[in-house]
Amino acid sequence: MRHETSHSWISFRLSLEGATPRLWQLLGEAKSKCQHLAGVPLKPMVAENMHAIYLARGALATTAIEGNTLSEEEALKVVRGKSRLPRSQQYLAKEIENILAVINNIMDEVEKREDKEILPDEIKKI
Repeated sequence: MRHETSHSWISFRLSLEGATPRLWQLLGEAKSKCQHLAGVPLKPMVAENMHAIYLARGALATTAIEGNTLSEEEALKVVRGKSRLPRSQQYLAKEIENILAVINNIMDEVEKREDKEILPDEIKKI
């Protein structure tokens, strides 16, 4: 079902025809700040920690859609391989692990080739 039918008030169109010079200035500043932040080298431990945190958050958000009730802290332990959940909750950790496996498969495929574009049909195969 298309969103236009079920959620007709949602529009993914952006019109910048009435954008003021101030808005363009702020957008330029935001882009510049993002570029500066993207170029800041991180210490390896900080980079690894950030990677694990955002991997856990992404996997948890994906599985939460289907009802996964793990906390962010528990998901982070799963990502780090340090999860000690009771038997009754181990299936929730397995859901996180399954998402991590898919993410790793996608990364492995992308790293093998020169063209880094990921197409929807490729993701469906994985």
